[in-house]
Amino acid sequence: AARKVTKPSPTAEVLKTIKRYKKGVDVATLKKVTGFTDSAVRKILYRAAKEGKIKRVRRGVYTAA
Repeated sequence: AARKVTKPSPTAEVLKTIKRYKKGVDVATLKKVTGFTDSAVRKILYRAAKEGKIKRVRRGVYTAA
């Protein structure tokens, strides 16, 4: 049987995108790159920041922790 390829979770996708931007990335860019809705991106960012996976540089701009 062929092996099923699993897609990365939305959180993993957003974190991977944030890691690509050394100086930080804003919500609008994350929406454009990932294709997620505004609320989905913001929820993921909130959770990831709370867990310490990302850092908030300034209002609306995030970098990898």
